[in-house]
Amino acid sequence: MKKAALLFLSLALMVAGRTSYAADKTGLLGLNYTVGPSFIAGGEHATDVGSVEPGVGAALQYSLTRNAAFQFAYDYIDADLRTQAITFNGLWNFMPERTWSPFAGAGLGFGKPFSGESWGHFALKLEGGIEKELTPDVSVAGVFSYHYVEGPDPFGSVHAIEPGLRLMYYFGRK
Repeated sequence: MKKAALLFLSLALMVAGRTSYAADKTGLLGLNYTVGPSFIAGGEHATDVGSVEPGVGAALQYSLTRNAAFQFAYDYIDADLRTQAITFNGLWNFMPERTWSPFAGAGLGFGKPFSGESWGHFALKLEGGIEKELTPDVSVAGVFSYHYVEGPDPFGSVHAIEPGLRLMYYFGRK
């Protein structure tokens, strides 16, 4: 146990101490794909039918500045419920000059809380994570998201928590 903890601490210090600088993505369009388990965390009756399901998402992202980006996202949140959402998000990158960079974002949109229901329901998405640049065009991120899709009575709204892994590709680099 001590050896494993020492190895983990050594790797963490090597990564944290590394002085690499990330490419500037201002003005670039990116495409990302996120996959991870989706946990229904609340809703009047959503927790009765929801369980741990695969959640997936895809998004187009445009970097406005080194720190700020706009994202148009589609998320398939729960397979049993067939909960889906389309959101328009703002993202903030806290250390864009680093190859390891934490970020946070929020967005509003519309969605369908379950199969058979229309798309005309309010949706909210909150997310955060850390992105690692692999090349100037490709990065990977660990992401933690919260999704809310308003639902009608008696079923109720859907609250979902989704940890995930995101792969990002940026177009247009010269």
